[in-house]
Amino acid sequence: MTTSRYIGCSGFAGPPTRYWPLFTCVEITDTEIATPGDASVRRWLREAPKGYAFSVLAPREIAQTGFAEKGKDAPRLIEIAAVAKTLNADAIVFVAQPDFTPTAVHKARLKAFVEALPKGLPTAVFDLPAFSIDEAVDVVSSSGAMVATNPLSRPGKAAKDFVYHRLPGPAGHRSRYDEETLERVAKAVRESKARTTFCIMANIDSLANGATLAKLLR
Repeated sequence: MTTSRYIGCSGFAGPPTRYWPLFTCVEITDTEIATPGDASVRRWLREAPKGYAFSVLAPREIAQTGFAEKGKDAPRLIEIAAVAKTLNADAIVFVAQPDFTPTAVHKARLKAFVEALPKGLPTAVFDLPAFSIDEAVDVVSSSGAMVATNPLSRPGKAAKDFVYHRLPGPAGHRSRYDEETLERVAKAVRESKARTTFCIMANIDSLANGATLAKLLR
């Protein structure tokens, strides 16, 4: 079975021209707060090396409202879906707030949101930091969505087709990974049996940490 492994950052973490040669994917963060203009999207496609992979962050307000608005009724989500389609993005990533805990009310709301996602989206990935992996999978997987994992602390169940690792920092966004820890991440990515594996650095030092991880995997 052919496998594809992509290493990148959440956002370009600097000028894109410096970013492109270091990585094989990028999680577009512009989409979290606004809809990128056509010129920006065309530039990303033009400048990205052949075979580059994209994912996009879902609009931040969706998570900030606790997934109260149904996916098909969220106008900005439709706009971001169009951007994702143009980029041929592999995933659209929904990042929940830390206080979105696995209560019965939140689980029911999230399940309803996932079931109402508009057709034609790339793989929907939910990063739910307050949920255990099993709790998250139980809520979203019946609708074909995926759960973001972390090979260090939230490895999740083995997936045959698609794995999306997000690493937010060992002690939050402003923390950094040491090389020994990144070697553990590299081992997990290398041993992934999924057809497609993304590993996204989402901490403050994502550029340096991600470049080290990419080097370890070459």
